[in-house]
Amino acid sequence: MADLLGAPSQQIQRMDGWNTDTMSNSYLDSLPRQFMRVMAGFESDASYYLPRAKEEPCDRLKQLVFPWVDYWYDRHSSGTVHETSGSADKFLLLIKCFKTTFLQNAAVMMDVIPEHPIWRHEIFGNPLFLEFQRKAKAHVEENEVPHSLIIERFAPEVQEQLSSINRSIANTMRELNERQKKSDKIQQQMQKVFDNIVTGKQQLQLSFRMDQGNQAVATTGAVANTSALPRSEDVS
Repeated sequence: MADLLGAPSQQIQRMDGWNTDTMSNSYLDSLPRQFMRVMAGFESDASYYLPRAKEEPCDRLKQLVFPWVDYWYDRHSSGTVHETSGSADKFLLLIKCFKTTFLQNAAVMMDVIPEHPIWRHEIFGNPLFLEFQRKAKAHVEENEVPHSLIIERFAPEVQEQLSSINRSIANTMRELNERQKKSDKIQQQMQKVFDNIVTGKQQLQLSFRMDQGNQAVATTGAVANTSALPRSEDVS
């Protein structure tokens, strides 16, 4: 389906977890943007925006949606639960984000599917929601195009330059990340060798040259394990 809609094959591979390279497994996430745009009905290589998303619901209104989330999120954040986990924290944070998404979608979907039974819930008759719905629908009716899309539509060369700069920055960050990983790996290897020398698991060999007259003599020495050497009190 995604292939028929124009999603790049690389994006499909990332989404399905078929890539086995280091960048896909360690750096990139498994939710490629182009794939998600195509499956949501948008073009894969174009920008888009949701006019209804310009209106942010107030806190009092968001507290009416999934009210239990705020209680448990605060408890997890403060550590006042028997057991915490990163997965639970992120899940609760995701549900908190869904509060806004749910309200913004409901504000316009009520006119698209007016017979849906979910609209019978009391929250959709609350004055807070009705006021929010009025403002959100006003944004949809105005359909004001963001400046970023205006640039893309009327000055594609400028947009392409901006996109090129963003890609360059992203590539630079990836290169720096790879270099840092290599540097950390070398440092760990050096630390391991140093620890082995200190503990006597590995000898330290030193090579140097001495000039004796006109003749150069190469000499190699090794530092033995100091723990195996006799102590002064044992010699006496």
